[in-house]
Amino acid sequence: REHLYRRHVCVRCLRCSASFHSEDDLVAHSRAATACIVSCTTIDPDDGFEKHQEVLLRRRWKVITTTEEQWCQVYKILFPDDSEDLVPSPCKSE
Repeated sequence: REHLYRRHVCVRCLRCSASFHSEDDLVAHSRAATACIVSCTTIDPDDGFEKHQEVLLRRRWKVITTTEEQWCQVYKILFPDDSEDLVPSPCKSE
């Protein structure tokens, strides 16, 4: 999961959905004299994951018996709209 936190976290403005490189950039955007325009844009999961998903990923997990079960839980958090049939194998070769 550390790879996810380093490479795929997406810092976004809740009003306009603009993405930023860091929390500091988001804070600067939020404090701008002119407010951004509210946008109802849907976020593509391929662009990264949101703060609420990071909270779910970082929480203490129940004991999960296999690596595959852990992978399935992570995938469901990151892609909540995908059906269970679409969860890919955690191995690249499969």
